[in-house]
Amino acid sequence: MVIVIVLILLFVVLPQGNSPTKAYREYVDASNDRDIKRMFDQTVTRFTPDYEDRLDNLSSIVFLLNPQIDIQSLSVTYQSNMSGLEKITAEVIVSDVEDKLSVDVGDYCYVDYTISIYYADIDQTATFPGQVLCVSINGHWYLAVPGFY
Repeated sequence: MVIVIVLILLFVVLPQGNSPTKAYREYVDASNDRDIKRMFDQTVTRFTPDYEDRLDNLSSIVFLLNPQIDIQSLSVTYQSNMSGLEKITAEVIVSDVEDKLSVDVGDYCYVDYTISIYYADIDQTATFPGQVLCVSINGHWYLAVPGFY
């Protein structure tokens, strides 16, 4: 009985920790729900001074063609496993994020994904792999998408 209660507390009641893949999943879920604020709360864009004012413009860009995203796979490439080019690219983006947004990045990694996107407005589907840098700021993971901050 005690074990059952402990398991329930661990998996249902207690809040789950933030991780790079959870940040990415939340971003996709918010996109599919057309919740632009929740979506960009998962990104470093939330640290920009004019964040709230930019949401309407971001919405018109992001939801063009009415996309619906389905995650096929997710994995994480940590610094110790990055190629030289991945590490250099990450360091440039991290430096840019820290300088432009006046934040301290504690850690970073890449979320590697394969997604299918159905564009409802044109009835087309595309499946492709990709990679997005995630940064840890104050113990929380955010997507660091260049051009959105």
